[in-house]
Amino acid sequence: MPDALTTVMHEWLIPRAGARRFLGLTFRENKASQRVFEKSGFVRKGIFDEFHVVRGKERGLAVLEFIHS
Repeated sequence: MPDALTTVMHEWLIPRAGARRFLGLTFRENKASQRVFEKSGFVRKGIFDEFHVVRGKERGLAVLEFIHS
């Protein structure tokens, strides 16, 4: 999955769409998705506790960022 994300970013979004900044959001507990972003060069910017209600339960979000230089 990291290869797919990296390919889409570097082969399409950056050169064709001119994207330079990407944000990734996952549920706080979803370490596997956070690792996919990290393997693609994203850096964790923070955790928002009790930020989003899903099926009646408040869940925290992890925020990751990638900036193309």
